[in-house]
Amino acid sequence: MNLLSVSKLQKEFNGDVLFNNISFDINSRDKIAIIGKNGTGKSTLIKMIMGDLDIDNGEVFKNSKAVFGYLSQDVISSKNNTLIQEMQGVFENLIMLGKKIASLTEKLALTPGDKDLLKRYFILFESKIFACVTLCKLPNLSSIVIMPAPSNSDSAEEIDAGIE
Repeated sequence: MNLLSVSKLQKEFNGDVLFNNISFDINSRDKIAIIGKNGTGKSTLIKMIMGDLDIDNGEVFKNSKAVFGYLSQDVISSKNNTLIQEMQGVFENLIMLGKKIASLTEKLALTPGDKDLLKRYFILFESKIFACVTLCKLPNLSSIVIMPAPSNSDSAEEIDAGIE
């Protein structure tokens, strides 16, 4: 099944052509990579496909049944955070939910007959289960997952040196 077709795409900045006449198709089960030096338009192309940037010329056709997942280059919330802190930040609400459940568990151990506490416990527990199941299903929800390399990744020269 065709998920995406790009036809004769063109982008200019200040009169300079960044790229011209780009065409390709992505079908289900395809695995592709867009590789190029910094400033050659990889992120611009992705933003045009996602509809975040206007198309100067050409067309993008997305299958209406396809789901596009896009992970931006700007996912780091603070340059002062460690990688662990960034990853924990994603699950902050889930971690807080777990702490609330632990607190209610302790209270229920002391007063097992408290129906209000029991009700709150099951509501929180159900929320955590729902969140965990949703997180597990996320990779299966998208037909196309777009994940550009971070902008502070190795330079093209370093990558080229590693390939040779």
